[in-house]
Amino acid sequence: MEENDSFSVLPANRMNSISTLLKLLYEDNNSFYIAFLEVYPDFSGKLLKINPALKFSDIEFCAYIKLNLETKQIAKFKKISARAVEGKKYRIRKKLNIPRDVNMYIWMSRI
Repeated sequence: MEENDSFSVLPANRMNSISTLLKLLYEDNNSFYIAFLEVYPDFSGKLLKINPALKFSDIEFCAYIKLNLETKQIAKFKKISARAVEGKKYRIRKKLNIPRDVNMYIWMSRI
């Protein structure tokens, strides 16, 4: 995975945490989400304030987007098609009322 410009401004300990999260994800480790919440403890709470009806799978997809994973990468991790990921992103955009002209990745990075 390429180094992301938005990650380059993070402190070293946060960068190490993100690297650990990505490693867990690549290893298909079930502890990914628990580790994600340690790095971003308020993330799911903020999403649930916007829409309390979000499912765990929605929040998990939002975590992948927050980590700036591309559609194909998410599809690989979830073992689904890229088209299914696009559909899920569309539904999450609707649930969170993210306008079409707003970049979802930037929006998630601000949560």
